[in-house]
Order: sequence, then C-alpha cells, then structure tokens
Amino acid sequence: GDYLAGAQAALAVMLGVWHREKTGEGQLIEIGQAENASPMLAQAFMEYAMNGTLPERRGNRSLYDFAPTGVYACRPSGTAEECGDRWIAISIETDEQWRALRGAMGDPAWSKDPALETNAGRLSAHDGIDAQLAAWTADKDDYELFHALQESGVPAAPVLEASRAFDDAHVLARGLYQPQTLYDQVGTFRFNTPFLRFSETPTSVRQPPVAFGEHNDYVYRELLGISDAEYQRLVEAGHIAQEFDATIP
Repeated sequence: GDYLAGAQAALAVMLGVWHREKTGEGQLIEIGQAENASPMLAQAFMEYAMNGTLPERRGNRSLYDFAPTGVYACRPSGTAEECGDRWIAISIETDEQWRALRGAMGDPAWSKDPALETNAGRLSAHDGIDAQLAAWTADKDDYELFHALQESGVPAAPVLEASRAFDDAHVLARGLYQPQTLYDQVGTFRFNTPFLRFSETPTSVRQPPVAFGEHNDYVYRELLGISDAEYQRLVEAGHIAQEFDATIP
C-alpha cells in the first residue's frame, strides 16, 4: 500500500489541478492508505459479497485452481539469513504444460499416474506433487533450471530477492532500474522506473527521490514570490526547514 498511496496521491493532485483549471473550483483530497489499497483485494471482497465465502490463505497456489503451482527450493548458495536460499516458481495451467514438465523431469514413475493427466486429478494430489517437485528441484541451480524448463514449454522463473533482481538479464534488458544521484549527498543508487513502455510517450525517471526541503527555494521564492526577508523569517520561525529537528530521535 505504501507505493500505491503515493502514486494515487500524485494522480489525485494532477486531477485536482485539471479540474480547477477547467472549472475554477478547488478540490479536497483525502487518501487513507488502507482504503486506497482496498482495490488490490477486490476479488476477496466480491467473493464474500456475492457468494458469502470467506477467502482462505492459498500460499503460492493458483487463484484459479491450476495445478501444480508453487515455489520450490533449489540448491542454495548460502544460508537463508544471508539471502543464500534459492527458489523457483513453477506454474502449470494446461495438460500440455504438465506433459512438458514430466519430460523435463525425465518422466519419473510417480508422474505417470493416469489420475494426474487432468488438472482435476493434479489438484486433488497437489500436496504429493509438491513433495515430488521439491525433491527434484532441491539440488538444481535456480537459473539453470529456469532456462531448461522455459525451453521445454514450462512456465517457470527464479524467485529473486532484491539484490539479485538488479542484475537479472530480463530486468536489465527492460531497463527497469536507472541510476540516480540523491540531492543530499547520500550517493548514487538504482531506482525502479515505470514498467510500462509507450512508443510515442517516453517514460523514465526524470529526477531522483526528493530530499527533505530540496525544493524550498523554488516553491517559496519562485512560485510564491516570497522576499528574502520573509523567507528568512519563516526559516527562523521553524516553518521552513531542510533538516529534521535534532530533538526527534
């Protein structure tokens, strides 16, 4: 909800300005973070409102009851505390994909059970399939397995913690992160860009995250036209600042 509330607040401000310029009327904008994030749970609300069903936790399993769908441990490079654990997501949605997975595994005896030839059969045996898949993936490199499964027609992808995502080939090809130097000399870091790409409307990061008070001069002096003397008075009164109060821990 954190990033979503910020994005929606920015959109609300732009719509408010548009409305003001079109009608001359101002707007009151109220954004509660929890309420703002509620559309992310639309399916759960509708399930209860329309069917009287309280949704239960599904873990990594398919919302649409495809099977098998899950996240399976691969060969680790270190401890979980050091982010050295490795995992791969596998999501089978069709019988054809199931047969492709069987082939990638070498068609083991357990997978030849006729009951597993349909999604309904696999769904009822999900726990057992998960155990077999976990045993199969446990000694394999997540990226090597990912490529092998994809080439076989099996939807799969490595599960990446943040530090690994920066150097993922797909992420690099998409240009999803761009280096930005922070205003307050904290350093240069890579920040995520808009994930959408348009042919006629460039999307990129035009500036790094704004530091506390970074645009004070621009807003007060240029936009509001406050004199130097008035600006200094507001600074001394504590209304304008570029540093947090030293008394705040």
